[in-house]
Order: sequence, then structure tokens, then C-alpha cells
Amino acid sequence: METNCKPGTEEQVKLSTAKWNAIVDEFYSTFCTQRARKAANPLDCPWLYNTLLMPRDFSTVVEAKQAMKAGDIGQLYAVWKKWSLMAQALPGITNYSLHLPRQVLLPTVILPPQ
Repeated sequence: METNCKPGTEEQVKLSTAKWNAIVDEFYSTFCTQRARKAANPLDCPWLYNTLLMPRDFSTVVEAKQAMKAGDIGQLYAVWKKWSLMAQALPGITNYSLHLPRQVLLPTVILPPQ
């Protein structure tokens, strides 16, 4: 297969895990929080507000990580509920679309605390 593009000759940057996590946390706090969306809403710029809505799915991964680190099972269940709905719409991830809703419903609805 022929292409018109030449492979990149620039050197790939290697980041440490700590630096990468810092970049992800900064992106999350700047663009994915409710505060960022609320700040963009009154600016009469629907393009900016809609653009900030797109990384919401990405932000659930960060929310789940933070909830697991903090031991906040309620927040983790909230993220899992979002993922359960998203998994139903995505083809090819049948295990998630079957088992994640069960994992959420079993301790909260089927086996409620006594």
C-alpha cells in the first residue's frame, strides 16, 4: 500500500508515569469538571460548551481511578452505572455489556443491605 506521507523522523518523547499522570490530572481538572462546563455555558459560545461535553467519557476513567484510590464505593458505583449504559451501545464488548450491569445491580438492588 503506497502513501504520500513520509514516516516521522522526529524522536518520540518518553514520559515517566508520574509526569503522564500529572498531565492527565491537569487535563481533567481544566476541561472535564463540572466547574469547567459551568464556566463555558454563560459565554454565549455553544461550540466551546459542546466541546467540553465530549471528554466526559474520558473523565469517567479518571473519576473511577480517584474513587478507587479514595475508597469511595458510592462514586465508583455511579461511574459503573454510566459505563453500563455506554457498554450497551458499543459493539464488540459483550463481556462488559453483560457483566457490568450485573455487578452494579447485584449489591444495590438484588441483595440490598438488611
